[in-house]
Amino acid sequence: MAREIAGIPYEELIGSGKISINSQGLSGVRIFKVAWEDHLEFAKELRDPVWTDGGWLFPKPSRAPWILQDGTVMIADDVDISGMGQIKGDDDIAWDFARLDVSYVPESSLLGGLEGEITREYTAEYIVHPPDTWWWADANGVHQTKIPGTVGQKVCYTEITLTFKSLTSINEAVIRELQGTCNDQAFLGYERGEVLFLGASSSLAFGPDEDNRHDLILKFKARAIDWNFKKKKDGLWYLVVDQDDVEMYFYKDLEELLNL
Repeated sequence: MAREIAGIPYEELIGSGKISINSQGLSGVRIFKVAWEDHLEFAKELRDPVWTDGGWLFPKPSRAPWILQDGTVMIADDVDISGMGQIKGDDDIAWDFARLDVSYVPESSLLGGLEGEITREYTAEYIVHPPDTWWWADANGVHQTKIPGTVGQKVCYTEITLTFKSLTSINEAVIRELQGTCNDQAFLGYERGEVLFLGASSSLAFGPDEDNRHDLILKFKARAIDWNFKKKKDGLWYLVVDQDDVEMYFYKDLEELLNL
């Protein structure tokens, strides 16, 4: 039986499964072969982006991770695609098969070198925002049309928790400042605005020699579109602001959370 990812059959070619360990850390390469007509969908499963309005956007960590024997979770960091077999067509070039050379890095590398643990839970819920408060905005972020009633829609997202053990201190002021904000730049493999910082929980272990140690859990929601965008009936996503042209969620540098 052929192996599959998301229902797409694939083969792995000679040279796949190569692991490198050097001064830059751990990395790996897998080489896949799929039918040409499946190559974009297969690559999307590896990098988990969204296909929207004719564009391939918002690359993410893989939904098809590579688990090494020691339990290390490797995620697809880069995908190169080339044709295999006979070329077909004139204007729309196609091949019999596609070769995907996929570079992998440890998921823990998303934590900026910190020792910790990252977990993900995929879920969905219907979220409702207060009524008569929000406006559809134009491309410049200026409010245009008031949204009648409440703003609600089903949202599919990933719950992400980062757990750090035995920290010598925690900057609570940074946590309070960033709680309820979105990332203003790429963070944890997601693009600007796609990660919402919910908050944190911590515990303190203390002893007679004042060797206090903190355990910290940071909690996020991430999805494949900016949290300040909502979907209209036309199926496209639009920025939502209040009458002062202020978004629902401020954009902040969430990387500060990795320097507590």
